[in-house]
Amino acid sequence: MTATQNVLFSLALLHANVEEDYADATFYKDDVERFLEKAKFSNGDATRILKDVQAVGTNSILMYDEKILTNPDSGKMKGFLIFADYSYDNGKYYFSFNTTKTKWGGTRITPILDVLKRNEVNPIVYNLSTFAKLSFWGQVLYEQILLATNNGKRELVYDLEGLRGIFGAEGKSMERFDALNRKHLTPGVQKINEESGIGAVFETIKQSRKIVGVKIKWTREKVCIPATEAQIAIANELIAEITLLGSKNVELLDLLREVSKMTCYNASKLIEEALAYKKAYEDDLKENDKKLQKAIETKQIKEAEKKVVLSQNTKPAELIDFLETNNNESEEETPLADYFKKHNKLSKKNRALIMEITQSFEPAEASGMLELADNIKVWENGKTFGFIVTTLREWADNGVKTLKEAEEFYKVNYNDIPEKAPSTAKTKSKESKSNVPKWSNPDYVNEASPEYIEKLIETQKILKIYKTPEGKAELAEELEKQAMLESQSKSLQERVNKL
Repeated sequence: MTATQNVLFSLALLHANVEEDYADATFYKDDVERFLEKAKFSNGDATRILKDVQAVGTNSILMYDEKILTNPDSGKMKGFLIFADYSYDNGKYYFSFNTTKTKWGGTRITPILDVLKRNEVNPIVYNLSTFAKLSFWGQVLYEQILLATNNGKRELVYDLEGLRGIFGAEGKSMERFDALNRKHLTPGVQKINEESGIGAVFETIKQSRKIVGVKIKWTREKVCIPATEAQIAIANELIAEITLLGSKNVELLDLLREVSKMTCYNASKLIEEALAYKKAYEDDLKENDKKLQKAIETKQIKEAEKKVVLSQNTKPAELIDFLETNNNESEEETPLADYFKKHNKLSKKNRALIMEITQSFEPAEASGMLELADNIKVWENGKTFGFIVTTLREWADNGVKTLKEAEEFYKVNYNDIPEKAPSTAKTKSKESKSNVPKWSNPDYVNEASPEYIEKLIETQKILKIYKTPEGKAELAEELEKQAMLESQSKSLQERVNKL
């Protein structure tokens, strides 16, 4: 077909209206002239429209099996018209596709309709504006390059017979490469590069000194092939996955949504970029999770160490209710402080664990239970303080909260308590109740006093939190307590003076 006829055929494919069992195409002379500047039908050959429409409308496809090439006697082939009818009426072109069923391979098929229903965009139609500007030889070669690129190939190889076939070159002179090259190959390649910029080149294939064929190569990324259905599907999956990760990369997501409008090459590069971005984003999320978990663990360790150091220096600060007129019990040193003084070689880790576990025991029972754990370590030949931690943990896990329950647990699960074992129960004598406030005692040390604040600062320095936001907040809280206690002390003193 001529260049004009190729454009007419491509426009018929471009404007195809495909129904369930019917397909046709309608377009106009103006559509043709958009691609063919020299298509001046009114001033040109009066029979041109007739010749062009007839040439396109009588096109056919040829179906054949492999045997027809290797053993024609047992092979088969069938020709099939592409269009059922065609017309031209006052600048309007109309082509009705052949949807007649034909028998092939034991079944009845509609080959033209089946091709039209495919999702793939015809690469020639996609590049119709470039295609229309080429010479006939350029169109033939450009079509082969587009189809090869669409199939993932980067070069075309032809022997001389193959070249003559695609160019439709006949005659004795066309048997020589120099004639084929001069009339068809070089002009076609030059025109393709002028109009498309794909950088097509060819190199000859020689046997001894004789040229027997050519290799045609081009720059793949400059070939305008539409994105494939597979690429569009991958892009849609990436949009969902990247969005679910919580990414705010709006630019990348917008590009992925437009992938159907891109060339196959650009779509491929975009998908590679999106996959790399997704992996990097997932790696960052995992790294941030690790950092957060490490920060939490570090915070927990610091809190435990802080409690241990405070328990060694002074008992925990408690607000003293100076307005309380009911009976007050005398202050007692915490059992953990006694225990840690007794076992001053305990590691910070074991101290923290013991403090954590004993919180599940009854406060009044903790001292006796710790002493029982020491005795069990002796009875069972325990070697390290880890034995004591394990014993306490076992009690806590089994809901043991008192000394009596701990003794019963040991008897049931391990051994009887030795008869001569020292008593683990402590008899705590209570002082007589008094209405006199604790702060009136000459030996009383105010927990929010300057001395206490100094100890707290020393503790913070040990824990390396002094002058940090956390340390400043803690000091501010203690100073506020001091101010409140001084105010309450003054108020109560005034009440006592009035008695």
